[in-house]
Amino acid sequence: MLLSASLLAGACSSSQNLPLPGNSLDALPLTTRPEDELALAHFIEGALLDQTGKYAEAILQYQEALQNKQDPAIYHAIAKDYAILNNHQRAILMGKEAVRLAPRNRTYHETLAEIYMSALELDAAIKEDEAVIGIDSMYLEAWLNLARLLQLQKPAKALQIYKQIIDRFGPEADAYFQMAQIYGNGGDYRKAAEALKGMLEIDPGNFEIKKALGDAYLRADSTGVALRIYNELVEINPENLELRAAIAHAYLTKQDYDRAAEQFESVLTRDSLSLDDQLRFGQVFL
Repeated sequence: MLLSASLLAGACSSSQNLPLPGNSLDALPLTTRPEDELALAHFIEGALLDQTGKYAEAILQYQEALQNKQDPAIYHAIAKDYAILNNHQRAILMGKEAVRLAPRNRTYHETLAEIYMSALELDAAIKEDEAVIGIDSMYLEAWLNLARLLQLQKPAKALQIYKQIIDRFGPEADAYFQMAQIYGNGGDYRKAAEALKGMLEIDPGNFEIKKALGDAYLRADSTGVALRIYNELVEINPENLELRAAIAHAYLTKQDYDRAAEQFESVLTRDSLSLDDQLRFGQVFL
């Protein structure tokens, strides 16, 4: 029985945290070719070196293994070690060879995408994440990775992906958060508020999300709605400086200077308030 790629893939699931193979050697299938035995021996030696952080030495062992067997798992292990050593171009070459030999291996495509991202080759990383989804359309992490990459260059397309994620997988906090970021950066604060409301359905008691929702409504000129949210929150956390500043800002936009001044006084009369906090809060009134 020849040494299989799946055996090697299992042995090199992580260049930085590889399991010790010693306890599983008895379970390994016997190899009939001397070349396979040599490949396995060098591969195991490389895996052991990875565990001790000797990545350059591990690469040499993996290269010896390649001399005896052209296996995608060996290329994958070398790619990860080159990536750890910040040699992105060699990592890419090895990663591409791994996916060429095993085009349906999700892990190999995912690793190559990460290497491309580290090398700032975002278009290539996007293609690899798309390949991962093509292999396993129910792999949530690949969808999120794809959307985050697109968000850097094509936020409108990223929005479409985030919506697909929610449709496919159900409510997803990170997808809602990133949608709120995209809408907010584009000045569409009402839609940002809707995305934040989606987050609150998942985590209804989250103070920071509620505060962000109030901020979104305030920027959308829905001052009354923002104040209702802020006033609910101030009952829970009356000492929160940023919340008091937001309330003061909301009253200022309504030209209700007396109530804005009340917030100012409630903060400045605190004994524990530092000078920096006073100055930071006072900037609301400038």
